[in-house]
Amino acid sequence: MKKYALIIPVNLRKINWYCAFLHSIDKDKLQELDFDLVICTSNLQEQDTIMSCLQIIAKEYVPYIKVLDIDTYIRETSQLPESLRYLLQTGGVINVKKFCALHWAMLKYEYVAVADCDILFRDKESPSKLFARCIENYEKNIYITSTPPSNDLFKSIMMSCSIFYPERDQATLKNLTNEWTTYPWFFELPVYKKEDLAQFFSFVENKSPIPFWYCLSWLSFEHLVFIYFRLLYCNCQFKDVTHITNGRRVLEHTNFDFLTKIENDTGYLPIWMSSRMFIESIQHGHEAAKQEILMFSHADRI
Repeated sequence: MKKYALIIPVNLRKINWYCAFLHSIDKDKLQELDFDLVICTSNLQEQDTIMSCLQIIAKEYVPYIKVLDIDTYIRETSQLPESLRYLLQTGGVINVKKFCALHWAMLKYEYVAVADCDILFRDKESPSKLFARCIENYEKNIYITSTPPSNDLFKSIMMSCSIFYPERDQATLKNLTNEWTTYPWFFELPVYKKEDLAQFFSFVENKSPIPFWYCLSWLSFEHLVFIYFRLLYCNCQFKDVTHITNGRRVLEHTNFDFLTKIENDTGYLPIWMSSRMFIESIQHGHEAAKQEILMFSHADRI
């Protein structure tokens, strides 16, 4: 087992994107990766079908893939309530899968990254650079945020992710997020450090005002709930770049021109950017993006 892991929840409707992701990794360099490739499935039936598909369309990669079945993990882990198995069939299934995968990973890896399957590495050299950059950015202890165009959904997400914290912490978060309007989601590949994950789960399982595992929903964006913990208890900060973005777009749709300005202002450059924004940036002459960006998000939305 390696020190790091890239965890990707996969379902049958998205198997084509996971295969595309695998093929963005040089199959001749799989042994050299410093991270495990981990997929998590909802149940054993889904796992069997997915692995059968991969044996056909990505056969060379299968020996390097670790599989975590979330339903089995819940049944075999005494700390997790059985009712979580039913949440795997709800609209919040992706958040349940990610939180359970993080719970599993915190005892096994020093750092983990968790992403959806619609990602691609920029080139064949990028995987070897991934976790060095992940750790470098994580240890900056900052999260880039901005205020996007007014959107009630963003505010609902921000508020819903705060309910796992006591009222005094919610008041602090309300202030830090400028009344739930400044939004950090998906600017960066979500990364988690082992020690911080252990403290996070200890907190939400023992000090949350509501039963954490029973109250997960579609609005419980796992990385935002974790970011809140680091803001409150790990000496991390938000860096608001609304003065750069002018509130014209959410951060996950930021082109390289804006990313360069954000880096000059904060010292932080993300590992990824959306595939559409990358293409737009290259079309506008930002060739440096080809060297600085390691990964594309939203590869299914070009």
